[in-house]
Amino acid sequence: MKTRYFRDRFGHQASTVVQLDSRRSLLISTSQWPDGVLTTTATVRTLRNGKFTLAVSTDGMGDFYKKVAVSSPGRVTAALVKAQHDSCVERLPKLHSEIAEHYNAQTAKEVHCVAGH
Repeated sequence: MKTRYFRDRFGHQASTVVQLDSRRSLLISTSQWPDGVLTTTATVRTLRNGKFTLAVSTDGMGDFYKKVAVSSPGRVTAALVKAQHDSCVERLPKLHSEIAEHYNAQTAKEVHCVAGH
């Protein structure tokens, strides 16, 4: 697990990368969105064609994505970003369970489709 706290032209941010297995990594990121909301998301990126990518899907067959926390501070400071991010990283065991559930449901759908033929 590797965590970075930094500031760039978009403001204070934090990111944590957790390698889940040889094909998947979890990215937890905290940043201020254009609407002013401080948001922490958890996304799983899967190794496809030599690159880690996020596959978006509306039918549950894409990669895992979740908004873990949102807040509306008057001003986004490094300390606020760090506090919200660290709080979300502490939820890693629960996120691991949700991620496993997400991909197990996909496997179940795929098996059900094959069995239905």
